[in-house]
Amino acid sequence: MLLMGIWDGGLNDEGVEDNANANLYVMRFLGLELEDDVPEHSVLSRFRTRLTKAYAWDGLLAEINRQIQAQCVTVSTGRHDDASLNHSPRLCTSGTNPSPRPFTRSSMTVRKATTKRMQRP
Repeated sequence: MLLMGIWDGGLNDEGVEDNANANLYVMRFLGLELEDDVPEHSVLSRFRTRLTKAYAWDGLLAEINRQIQAQCVTVSTGRHDDASLNHSPRLCTSGTNPSPRPFTRSSMTVRKATTKRMQRP
């Protein structure tokens, strides 16, 4: 959920909680069902504080960067509200990062650069 806040324009913890409660796509991404309770914003704050005190937050972001690069995911700034699926003419070769910048705590959205079709659950 912390990453969703970053990717969705730098939402505060209350905004992340509200977004998870209101957006079915966010709930699905988080692995939550309609009947599941979304963690409260205070849980997010305490979790981030623990990560920071343990000096794990930057390491976690570094690992996410590594996995994003390995999967050829494009990271761009801003907010993406379009729900359409488009084929990307851009091909990604393994081991290269098509993203102009590494993932940081700044506002970002993520789009998978792939030509695979999304399958319905």
